[in-house]
Amino acid sequence: MELNSDSVLELKSAIKQAVDNFTHDEDFEVITDIHMHLDEDSGIVTLYDDEDVELARATVEEWVDVDSSEIVGVVVPALHSLLHRMSDEKAFENVGISKPFSFVLEDEEKETIEELYLVDDD
Repeated sequence: MELNSDSVLELKSAIKQAVDNFTHDEDFEVITDIHMHLDEDSGIVTLYDDEDVELARATVEEWVDVDSSEIVGVVVPALHSLLHRMSDEKAFENVGISKPFSFVLEDEEKETIEELYLVDDD
């Protein structure tokens, strides 16, 4: 399922907002992951830090009422692709987070569904 440009922009903006939470301090923030959760009923993707503090959220219309069996085949590839494109655009270069850290998609029990992207200096 291809995301429309509005959904891509909204997701991209939320990811950037989440990362920007860590660019304002001069000291590096030590986190291991930026956790992403999809509410399958509303299509809302929420991004959290390691302490479950909400960093950003986006609504993806195409994912409203997505079936949980479709998450790995539909949602994961879309997020994986978007994060790779953002990395190619250097979106994660100057963040105030010690590297490596990952973007991880989790279910409602905070169990990892998929590690989407590892941000590292290499």
